[in-house]
Amino acid sequence: MPPSGLIHIPTTVPVRWSSELPLSHLDGYYTLLRGRCCLAFDQPRIAVLEAGDLLGVAQDDPYADQLLLLMAEAQLRLKEAPAATATLQRLLADYPGSPLTSTAQTWLQDGFSNTARPERSKSVPTKKKRETKPP
Repeated sequence: MPPSGLIHIPTTVPVRWSSELPLSHLDGYYTLLRGRCCLAFDQPRIAVLEAGDLLGVAQDDPYADQLLLLMAEAQLRLKEAPAATATLQRLLADYPGSPLTSTAQTWLQDGFSNTARPERSKSVPTKKKRETKPP
């Protein structure tokens, strides 16, 4: 049972992938995928914990800048603006060459008003019916 009211997230694809490639945990990509799944399933607390765990032991991870941005987004969803600000400032200070620094600067300058990612369409595409011609 997950601790303190957290629900289980059905992340079968990353889990299956990680069991087939166990060394993938070492480069941070698995953590990034898990974090994205957590946000997609509206579990930002788990995303913060996942990213924080990896960044605590592997600050030189190739996905560290992406994890910090994901962590900041999750903190914003949790309405933890001071923590998100600190996370974005850490991204700017620790990874100045990252292409994500412009995103972090924009988020900080706009007061987090421009942090929303584009919404996916909720409608399900339907197949076009084939037109059949009578013989």
